[in-house]
Amino acid sequence: MILKGAFGELRHRGIEQWIEEMARHVDQDLAGHLHAHAGVTQKPFLLDSVSDCVRCWSTPGSLVIGDAAHTMSPVGGQGINIALRDAIVTANHLVPAMTGTDQTPKKLHDALCAIEDERMPEVSHIQALQARPPEILLNRAWWGEPVRRLAALALSQEKIRSRVAGQVAAFPFGVTQVRLRV
Repeated sequence: MILKGAFGELRHRGIEQWIEEMARHVDQDLAGHLHAHAGVTQKPFLLDSVSDCVRCWSTPGSLVIGDAAHTMSPVGGQGINIALRDAIVTANHLVPAMTGTDQTPKKLHDALCAIEDERMPEVSHIQALQARPPEILLNRAWWGEPVRRLAALALSQEKIRSRVAGQVAAFPFGVTQVRLRV
């Protein structure tokens, strides 16, 4: 993630400097890969990201989950985690609705609605968590740089770091209990 408006400056530096900048922010293996393939790397381009959600995840006979239902910000890398959790909840509801002798369109409809009802609290919570850092840390307003410096200083304190870790624990562990039951 980069500051809004900073892409043009980054692009004008040239591919070598772009690779060096990226290599400083990734693990050793990926940095090595970037350096090894610098000769075939093409111009960088900017991907816009949108965090959003469709109005309804299902219609009679169809269901969307994961990115088809709700796009996630790249902050915290949660897209695949949330999509997998959607798939587990989907299986928990659809397998019973589609097996056995009491299959009805109403039972299927109710299962589809239950999937969205169960997943939306977590999706909304994670999207809200993802929106906070860019609004504050990537802001180009006059107060952006002092806030970034203050945040770095605050995060050097163990108590504050522990408190922040507790608030973002939803990223690795989720917000709701999701277990495969079928």
